[in-house]
Amino acid sequence: MKLLIISGLLGIMFLGLFCSPGSVKGATLSAQPAPGRVLSSIKVKATQVYRLSFPLQTMRMGYSRQSHLLFLTLLKDNRVLVVDSRTGMVIKTISDVPRPLDVTFDWKKRNILVTEADSRIFHLIPLDNPRKMTDLPTGLNPTVIEYRGPLGTFLLAAAVHILYRLDSDTYQVDRWTAFGDRIHEITFRDDGLYIPLLRHSRILVVNGKTLQVVHDERLDLCERLTTLLPLPDGGIAALCENELLVRRTAGGAFHHRYSDDSPGTMVGPVKGKDLLIFYPDAQEMVVTDLVTLRPAQRISLDGRPMWSKLTHDGSGVFVITSNPSDNRVRLERFALEPVYAPAPHALIPVSAAKGSSPAPVSIPVLGKAGENPKGKGAPPLSSQSVPAVKNVGNAPVSNQNPHSSVPVPEKKHS
Repeated sequence: MKLLIISGLLGIMFLGLFCSPGSVKGATLSAQPAPGRVLSSIKVKATQVYRLSFPLQTMRMGYSRQSHLLFLTLLKDNRVLVVDSRTGMVIKTISDVPRPLDVTFDWKKRNILVTEADSRIFHLIPLDNPRKMTDLPTGLNPTVIEYRGPLGTFLLAAAVHILYRLDSDTYQVDRWTAFGDRIHEITFRDDGLYIPLLRHSRILVVNGKTLQVVHDERLDLCERLTTLLPLPDGGIAALCENELLVRRTAGGAFHHRYSDDSPGTMVGPVKGKDLLIFYPDAQEMVVTDLVTLRPAQRISLDGRPMWSKLTHDGSGVFVITSNPSDNRVRLERFALEPVYAPAPHALIPVSAAKGSSPAPVSIPVLGKAGENPKGKGAPPLSSQSVPAVKNVGNAPVSNQNPHSSVPVPEKKHS
């Protein structure tokens, strides 16, 4: 009898360790983490938010996080579209823009800046009055333009490998530098520019105000460096042809992963934990874990990814895809939502009774403004003279009704 009593008391004490008073009856094992409980992300779910479709042609985009606007250039149609980045609604169409290639937005002055393909000019288009569009001179074949607030506006003339820094007030050339190598794209962080030299596989970090190189490094394991991304804690990610290299902290060693995937480009990091790598030949967007460098998820795209940008908070991504099979080019926005799982030991007994609560668980040539790029010590812009500034004027603007003369967004699907 004594043994039975002692056994019963021990059973009650053991049960009391796991259940609050009144929670024994109907207790269940919950798979949902309690408020404040640590979670672990197992993957990122990409959900399509909207899609816009156009006839096949070269299309690029600029993104303004301050005004929540996207700017799309349709080179063959000679149009620039202004799109609400949140809904995908086309709110303005600007017509008769000669061969628009790349685009950015000066949100302080409300000016759209557009490079013209195969030219020496870029267009300045006031958002509120596009009829006052003017042309400004630049180097041969301007391909990339990016407004960076007080730091200035940066324009890359790819044919001559020259980067120009434009004055933030006048858009005139303030400084320039020549790299002598092909550059696929430029990434910005704070007051620095991260520049990948394609043929020599070198990392250049350039001061945005002076255009002086503050870091120069060769990647011996890399062939054809396409994209550089700065990471938290001073790290850096480098995407090469069939190779991904990641240095997680400043001064640390590079970790690398060989891949059978075709050369691509990347954006990120997403929430500091993942990279998004776009492979045109495979027509995929691959969520890549920064710790293991392994693909965590592959998302098929309806075409070759040609251009991509993250949203300002990393919760989404804009992708331009090109699909010759159906003669369409598309803009898609995906929401990037982490899929969470309870951390180890996060399964806890939860009572069905009211009042119960879980236990708490704890190297270039530099130039200055006013210098002639054709002069001594400066790389030539071209064999021809730079055209003077001219006013296009009276460029007709389409009806601003978003339902009038703009493409109808395709049906949203997952």
